[in-house]
Amino acid sequence: MDALVLAAMDKWPNVPAVYGWLRLDARGQWWLRDSLLKQPAMVDFFRRNYARDGEGRY
Repeated sequence: MDALVLAAMDKWPNVPAVYGWLRLDARGQWWLRDSLLKQPAMVDFFRRNYARDGEGRY
């Protein structure tokens, strides 16, 4: 994870999960609600900074 994201997580540890509105499909494409994320910087940010929980949810 990015250092800025880790620092934000320390400052705000109880941010709710994004389950239900952010998803990764079987092809490795990120979706925000019903829209495919196409902007490379956003896709790269999510790839670096989001992880699955114990049930496979992001």
